[in-house]
Amino acid sequence: MRLAIVTGICVERDAISAAVVEQAATVLEIEGIDSVDVFAQHFGRPLSCPSHTVHDPWELLTHEAFGRADLAIFHFGIRYSIFDAISGVDPANTKIAVHFHNITPIDMVAPEDRPIVEHSLRQIVSPQVAGARYWYYSEFNRRTLLGWGIDETKMDFVPFPVEPPFPLHPVGGGPTLELLSVGRLVPAKGTHVIIEAVAKAREIIDRPVHLRLLGNPEFSTDEYITRLDELIDEHQMSDQVTIIDDADDAEMWHCYEVADGVISASLHEGLCVPVIEGYLAECRAIGTTAGNLPFVVQPPDEVVAPDDPDALAQAIVRLDSRVRDGAGFDHPDAEMLAHRYSRETSAEIMRQVISEALDRG
Repeated sequence: MRLAIVTGICVERDAISAAVVEQAATVLEIEGIDSVDVFAQHFGRPLSCPSHTVHDPWELLTHEAFGRADLAIFHFGIRYSIFDAISGVDPANTKIAVHFHNITPIDMVAPEDRPIVEHSLRQIVSPQVAGARYWYYSEFNRRTLLGWGIDETKMDFVPFPVEPPFPLHPVGGGPTLELLSVGRLVPAKGTHVIIEAVAKAREIIDRPVHLRLLGNPEFSTDEYITRLDELIDEHQMSDQVTIIDDADDAEMWHCYEVADGVISASLHEGLCVPVIEGYLAECRAIGTTAGNLPFVVQPPDEVVAPDDPDALAQAIVRLDSRVRDGAGFDHPDAEMLAHRYSRETSAEIMRQVISEALDRG
């Protein structure tokens, strides 16, 4: 059985890229999978299987490794040209699955980028004509597909593994409240809201507060980075906010190990991997009521209204109180969530849906 995995880009510090890398590694361990080839328009990170750069749908469709695939998995989060190759795949020879990562709503992107979102929406609903299966990995993504009229009988829950590459040793609970935000430094992630909220919360919390912001600068504009720098200067937080834009896996997971809480102030989330990663490192979490965050943040951890620094600041204060209670990390719901996205669970579900996909039709 041969698999092809297709994506637009595969680079460091990108959620879809990480899902592709983890999925490729996972399916390689499944008995009966003879080969896995990954195709993308641009690669910027290594994989555990052969990778092929293709620039257009024709180059993908005529590639020898793609042509012999029994199942082609197209990852999708925004439009990319080789995704259109789906229309040229013969489903009698190669089954198709679309692993859906959600699309940023059109009202959350700059006017000049809205045609890209409109094109993305046209691309993602077209594969159902060719009989593709839609794979989702969060409740919010499932509801999004249903809202677009996708037939639920053509949908499967398929998580990708979220696991650290080595055993973690959490060391939170020190004299400083350590907070962490991981993700693109863009307005839709609410990074500016987090800075404003921490500035407000530190006036109430009677111990030092430190915020780390981990993000890939490739996805940020100079204007937004300047805005963040100006906010930090305005609130005199240069010693309390650390922006890390070049962390490798070891440094990223170290940031989780020393953190007391993970914050996502996003206006939109298809899953929110950093919350799951935070739970694996025994961090508390704060999210918003946007996207999938209400489904991934587990009580007593809180979600607050997006774009509300006052509400977020109060949630930070309450998180500090829970951390200082000294009860340790006793969070069975968070542990169950992490198990749902473990490598073991992901492999078992992948094994089942791949078998069903190849048996169908």
